[in-house]
Amino acid sequence: MNYLYYFITQQMDNLRVQYTPRLMKNKNKILITTFINRLSNNFLIIMFLLVAFDLNTCNNNFHIVLIISLLSSIFFVQKSYKKFVADIMYMAEEEKEIKITEKISLWTREFFIQFVSSLLMLWWVDNVHECFLFYMTKINQGYTWIVIFVLNFILHVSNAKMNLNQSEKIIKTVYQHVETTGEV
Repeated sequence: MNYLYYFITQQMDNLRVQYTPRLMKNKNKILITTFINRLSNNFLIIMFLLVAFDLNTCNNNFHIVLIISLLSSIFFVQKSYKKFVADIMYMAEEEKEIKITEKISLWTREFFIQFVSSLLMLWWVDNVHECFLFYMTKINQGYTWIVIFVLNFILHVSNAKMNLNQSEKIIKTVYQHVETTGEV
């Protein structure tokens, strides 16, 4: 009898399903991946070369950081806008003209977030931060960097949601004739 009880309880243990919940949904992975892509831009190589050849000083760091951040932001805005338009064209299955207000809204949001991301990535390169925030201790500069980083991530997430809403609104206008006539 004990053998039968042991056999049944062993079999029951083997039948249990161990469900492990997914900690991160695919859309959240995409959000984090795109944010990391913002932070790792190709224009940082310019700063690395200037540091390697000891050409950066506090006199020219402001201009270098500004130029690198501007170039990075322009490049990222162009790439992001092309992807946005390609997604719209794919969903609409036709050429759809995007309003100038929607373009400007997208460009300014993407530009600002990428500009801040570039500044964040250049912050610790060869102590660039000491040229701008020399009156703060290094620990306070670290806290400032973390706060700006978190705020920039929040802006990135809200921008992604705005882009999604904007694309849905455009697609709804494209397929508006389906709702009114009932025809496909």
